[in-house]
Amino acid sequence: MKKIVCYGSGDETLQVIRKAAEELGVQVFLISDACLDMTLGEVFDAEADLPGSADAFEHEYMLAEGIEVEELISLMRKIRSAGEEYEGIKVMRTETNQYWKLKDLFSHTAEEHRTVQKARVLQQILKSTNDIDIAKLAEEEAAPLKEAMMASYFLLKSGEYTAEQLDAAAAELMTALKNAHRKLS
Repeated sequence: MKKIVCYGSGDETLQVIRKAAEELGVQVFLISDACLDMTLGEVFDAEADLPGSADAFEHEYMLAEGIEVEELISLMRKIRSAGEEYEGIKVMRTETNQYWKLKDLFSHTAEEHRTVQKARVLQQILKSTNDIDIAKLAEEEAAPLKEAMMASYFLLKSGEYTAEQLDAAAAELMTALKNAHRKLS
């Protein structure tokens, strides 16, 4: 059975999600902070809204079961076309995470989400280096920028990084960029 469980979504957003999901044959349920000690599997087995306050976590969450990635993309498009932008964290039920308590799942995925956001920021900073004509810099001036660019590139390419590593790489690259811009100005 195709299901979505929402946490932290406002009434308007929830209505839009429910309407879009209904068009795809997907049931949508709402949960609250009262469910945080339940496992993901228990929440999906509840088959009913478990309303109440949902403010223990900063982000909204959309938990999905039995939905293919393409269907989730289609759902997000329908939500967007209805004038809503869903920015919450999306989690698919797996054989492993179905036994996790929601509070642990939400904490873990929030950290992963934070790391992914930092990786995107580093990618954007790295992309901005494309506009720099490194050839206009003396080699001793260009070297720190080239090193920071390569270190950032290889860190991102590895796919194995922490939020702290991404922060350090971004800081190093930003410093090198600022110094290069000063030399080019």
